[in-house]
Amino acid sequence: MHRLAATPGGWNAQSEGVVFIEQTPAPIVLLTAADTDISALNQASTLLPLSFSDIRSVNLLQLQQQLTIDTYAEDVLNYAQLII
Repeated sequence: MHRLAATPGGWNAQSEGVVFIEQTPAPIVLLTAADTDISALNQASTLLPLSFSDIRSVNLLQLQQQLTIDTYAEDVLNYAQLII
């Protein structure tokens, strides 16, 4: 999974640092750019039965750096059975 740079320049590790999304894997992962989607999922998850599969969500705006995307894909997405 890769994103193409939309602006010239790119990421500078010395000045910007690296952002890692620290999540454990789950069978279902929701990728969204809307915080309201994440909030709605959080509220709805309280109504699901305890036996329901674990769900993870992440705001796509947090996946801006190539290393962040690759690490998230390896650590979380590789283990998902469903990615929305």
